[in-house]
Amino acid sequence: MKTVAVLIPTFLIEYSTDFLNGIYEYFKDKDVRVIITQTKFPHSTVGVFDYQYWTSVEYLKAHDVDAYIVVSGVYTATISTEQLEEIVSSFAPRPVISMAVDLNLPRTYSIQADCKKSFSDVVGHLKNVHGCKKFAFCSANSTKSGEAIERYDAFTLALEEHSLVFDSELVIDGGFTDFGAKDALKARYHSKDDINFDAIICANDMMAIGCIEALKELEVKIPDGVKVVGFDDAIVSKISNPKLSTINQSIFKQGFKAAHLANEALEERVLNKKNYITLLPKFRQSCGCISCDLSQSVYKNI
Repeated sequence: MKTVAVLIPTFLIEYSTDFLNGIYEYFKDKDVRVIITQTKFPHSTVGVFDYQYWTSVEYLKAHDVDAYIVVSGVYTATISTEQLEEIVSSFAPRPVISMAVDLNLPRTYSIQADCKKSFSDVVGHLKNVHGCKKFAFCSANSTKSGEAIERYDAFTLALEEHSLVFDSELVIDGGFTDFGAKDALKARYHSKDDINFDAIICANDMMAIGCIEALKELEVKIPDGVKVVGFDDAIVSKISNPKLSTINQSIFKQGFKAAHLANEALEERVLNKKNYITLLPKFRQSCGCISCDLSQSVYKNI
């Protein structure tokens, strides 16, 4: 029996649940042992005993582990890609499936979200369906996360594709948190009259929620005054007021794909270095596609 080890910083976020469920679904009828470890982060001091979690990584270097799945995108929100590569290199020469981050190491294979197409779909929709002309963006580039930078780049490229002007003055940074986005937007804009954009796209749903709260406090109506779009399709997007238009990044599907690639590697199949997952924009109330009088969590897509 082969063994696959899954390294994930925490079990306590929605991303982890969906991702692990995808792995469970793939391996449920396979003759493969799966070890799932909650590692936290190297040298974490958030909790008094957090340092003990990372010890599990040392056990995973054992010779009876045959392949690895590493949730790299979550790790690189806290540590650099170079630091992660140094950690992962200790698993060589065994194959590693890396989520969201392409590692510059032999026998590592990444699964990445196709952000370019989904952001192009969203920008095109806001322009052609809702008549938006000036686009703001709430980034998380301050975290230096590869995913954050990828989404920012996809946004700027989407504007170019749809003949829209990119204005760096319309970029704020929320650091992936709702309170960070809210504070950043209110620090930049002090009244309803200061708002000089008609749509804001955010690099995750939590920042979109923060932007909605800030805009409401500035007495800006959503979606009539500003259209808001997030990224993730987290639970909060379905229960927010108004319900959030967003991009579903198919986390369950990514977990299933990661398990499939790990199994292919165990069978010594030839794998692509980069593997892409198609994303699905979901247009709800915050962009105006669904009436705010409707209580059901429904959406339109492209």
